[in-house]
Amino acid sequence: MAIQSVNLNFTNTFKGELIGPKGRVDVGSEKGTLAPYDMLYGALASCLYATFLGIAEKNVLDSSQLNLKCLERRGRKFLQFLSGLK
Repeated sequence: MAIQSVNLNFTNTFKGELIGPKGRVDVGSEKGTLAPYDMLYGALASCLYATFLGIAEKNVLDSSQLNLKCLERRGRKFLQFLSGLK
């Protein structure tokens, strides 16, 4: 099994960068950065979509796009399908 890893570098404030094998992203609370929950929601939605693509391919389903939106309401986090399959 291959080892997956990312690196995080932070200053003495909440400003940093996440570096992965295929790219990087600025982390923080300022404009133009992603906060931890932004990355978590993105990771969860991406995993859900990757699973969907695997199932769709196995069952010969065709779709060109699926829009997902992650929401938090009253402390409850969930994924919402925006416009469904296209």
